Amino acid sequence: MPDEVQFTSNLGAWADQNLLAGYEFRMCSKLYEVTNKPINGKKLSIKEKSGWVERYCADISTLEDYRPQEYYKIKPYDRLFIWLKDLNEAVEKLNLVPAH
Repeated sequence: MPDEVQFTSNLGAWADQNLLAGYEFRMCSKLYEVTNKPINGKKLSIKEKSGWVERYCADISTLEDYRPQEYYKIKPYDRLFIWLKDLNEAVEKLNLVPAH
């Protein structure tokens, strides 16, 4: 195998500590909509309360699987997002284990 590529958090887009990745921007937009409803006197359904973040996140460097609200615990370049409907298949095929 040719020389291994070493990833660092100081290259490319990851050099900007204030980077807001596309999926984080969309989650923030959804969270704004969710929090704005109660402020305006509207009730939220259970789905709306947690719907701003929907995908599980696997750490491809450790093969650990995190709940949707815990994606931030994984380095951005090690994240693999998984829809709930695909979670069982991903666990089976990728040998994912629950995060500690």
